[in-house]
Amino acid sequence: MSLSLMPRDGLRLDKRLFTVNERVLLHLKESGSAGQSIDLPAPITQEGIAEALGILVNHVSRAVKTLQAQGLIREATARIKGDIRKRKIYLITEDGMAVANSVAKRIGDTTVSVRDSRQRTREMPASEAKPLLQPPRTYTALMARLDDRGVLDLHKAKMKRKNAKAVSRFVNAPAAEAFNGRVEELKALRAWLQTKKPPVMLITGHDGIGKTALAMQGVKSLEGGKHVFWYSFSPDSTHEDILGELSTFLKELGKPDMDFSEHKAMEGLRKNIEALLSDLDVLLVLDGDTPEDETLIEVVRVIAQASSAASNPVLITVTEPPRWRHELKKRALLGELHLEGLDKESCRRLAPALEEKEFEKVFKLTRGNPLEVRLLSEHAEDDEDVKGLSPEERALLRYLRLVHGQ
Repeated sequence: MSLSLMPRDGLRLDKRLFTVNERVLLHLKESGSAGQSIDLPAPITQEGIAEALGILVNHVSRAVKTLQAQGLIREATARIKGDIRKRKIYLITEDGMAVANSVAKRIGDTTVSVRDSRQRTREMPASEAKPLLQPPRTYTALMARLDDRGVLDLHKAKMKRKNAKAVSRFVNAPAAEAFNGRVEELKALRAWLQTKKPPVMLITGHDGIGKTALAMQGVKSLEGGKHVFWYSFSPDSTHEDILGELSTFLKELGKPDMDFSEHKAMEGLRKNIEALLSDLDVLLVLDGDTPEDETLIEVVRVIAQASSAASNPVLITVTEPPRWRHELKKRALLGELHLEGLDKESCRRLAPALEEKEFEKVFKLTRGNPLEVRLLSEHAEDDEDVKGLSPEERALLRYLRLVHGQ
């Protein structure tokens, strides 16, 4: 199981300091391929490994034979995304993962010259340079993007990826509606989407207050520049549903189509999702209250924790904050944006059919809840028995009937 000597701490990062064997193991570790054997992405074929490392396929062929003989990887066959026939793929073993972890640690202790878009160069540990990359944020990608002088030029690396197509998957998402008001809230949400700090954001508020509409408006502002996974919960949603949809989304990004049902322990599930998301730039949106299913509630918590640990933001809309929010808040991983009713001017635009006095009463009764205001406006002419009542009385009667069912 012996590999070449690793570089001593404090050395400058240079891909020539690592053997092809070491780099192959590192790549397989960072591809999230440990233990998978079904419908896997091209990066773990010989051709995919060669492309990721920037070397010839015949060099990879020699390396994988050696690593197999040492028990550090195993060969399998699987259907590759976009390919009809099954092909040979390579999966890292537990022994191989231990070696790859050691390689990653040593790389993290080396020094890298990083040049920014203003052509300023500074020295930093490789562990600090890796998060500055465009996805995939891996040590494999870091070494591949070093120039002949061992400098990481962030501007050039970004330019190479600027035309990459963003992947979006919206599951059960409501149709987009005209957005009204919420100027400050939208500004705060967009600022969070830029900084991603803290990594988890809750939008809370009463039913109909506009949580989903605000979240959708924030996502639209990304304009296809980011991978987005949106899942809106329905009353019959299960943990298998959301994990299946997440798996499909990750497969579109070249990740293994994993069978999440195999992971009975939540900690194992968390680690798996974190590994798959670690080199991506993804926004996850979990929209709406989850059904009262303990497993589903736990899965939502696991997804939020795993995504935040992988430096991917999570946006969650709920009526009441989940009970596990305290755990993340103590670790400064969670923020909250609580929505109150809309201002009067915005509500007036939602209720053009109401007389002024009737609108004033509706606004007070609903406290600016946009769904209730719109509902009362749409039924302004429905009831014959409200004729002859004052505007205020008509508003109160409709409010009791439509909102409270009395």
